[in-house]
Amino acid sequence: MCIRDRFVTEALALPDDVEVLVRGSQDHLSDEDLRALTDNVSLEVFADQLSDGTQVYLEKEDVVANMRVADAWLREQGCLATIVFCSNDYSELSDIPNVVLPSKLIINNTLAVVPKGATIGVLNPIEAVMDYEIQKWHYLNDEGYTIINTNAAPVIPESPDFAMMSEEEIATAETRPVEAALELVEQGADVIVLDCMGFSAKNRLEVFEATGKPVLDPQGLSSRALTLLYGMA
Repeated sequence: MCIRDRFVTEALALPDDVEVLVRGSQDHLSDEDLRALTDNVSLEVFADQLSDGTQVYLEKEDVVANMRVADAWLREQGCLATIVFCSNDYSELSDIPNVVLPSKLIINNTLAVVPKGATIGVLNPIEAVMDYEIQKWHYLNDEGYTIINTNAAPVIPESPDFAMMSEEEIATAETRPVEAALELVEQGADVIVLDCMGFSAKNRLEVFEATGKPVLDPQGLSSRALTLLYGMA
């Protein structure tokens, strides 16, 4: 099992008798195919890597189209359901039967635990694209909620970035989610959302213990939703 597959399987924490297949949205594309999709990209948000490790960026519409190809492949392998392992807004895929969208889980569950008028504090992983990533929350401002956000990248030991970090950088990064959550509480946050599938149960517990506020993360919510929806509990 490759690093990526192991990370997803462990993050979802499904029963041992449940087989999890992982398929990247661009797995069916060659380096040449990927390069052809990178011209004139408007936002450096949807990233992928070439075989030599070079990072490239794609338009969302191309990523969504490729997700549909990946979903079709997974269904051909006999998968009962598909989960998009990302908390960005992929509502374009809502027409697919039995597709689980963490972005919807995180928003709906957040609204279930706070009253109208509450302040929702959102942790985004990448500072450079925070404003883009929080767009899916913006409509709540018109419904009486206040949305505030800051950045804190989860530490993922299996990731290429982790391998290039020094011990000091790792230690600093590991404390950042709690520090960022406390910043949001100081600004009035009534609930903390760890808005990235990379945040773990350990992150959720640490933030809760530090802030005393309700804490939601899409990784944990997705795991529980799959377990309940498909008779795994």
